[in-house]
Amino acid sequence: QDPAGGSRDRSGQENSQRRRRGAEAGAVPKLLRHRADLGLTDDQVRQLQEIDRTMEDRNRPYVEQLLRIRHEMQVRPGVDPRDMTESERKEFQSHVEQARPLWEQISKNNHAAMREVGDVLNAEQKAQLREMLRKPREKNGSPGPERSQSGRG
Repeated sequence: QDPAGGSRDRSGQENSQRRRRGAEAGAVPKLLRHRADLGLTDDQVRQLQEIDRTMEDRNRPYVEQLLRIRHEMQVRPGVDPRDMTESERKEFQSHVEQARPLWEQISKNNHAAMREVGDVLNAEQKAQLREMLRKPREKNGSPGPERSQSGRG
């Protein structure tokens, strides 16, 4: 098994199925899967695909560093932090601290990309997108984006 969680066949080739699933799960690919519902033009699709590629390129070095950190960890796989030895807990915490700035940068890159997405969509498409994004949250019982913290809204 490779550090990314995929597998390798006998020739050592990485099974990229898991990686493709991860890429398809991002916000922009989800948006593109609903292109007809949103009435995206060919130009909008092209712009969104470019935003997605750019975001992936910007995040790649950070993701690669995260995978290296994960690979270097000597903590027993799948062990609950409460069941770790003191040395495992210290090592785990050290790796978490190394990973934190990488995750933060990935998050910043993703937020910047979503601002770019907002510049591509028109007001009606943005409203449709907000509605689409709210539906799954309602199904699992969590509040939609327009509800206040008090639960009334």
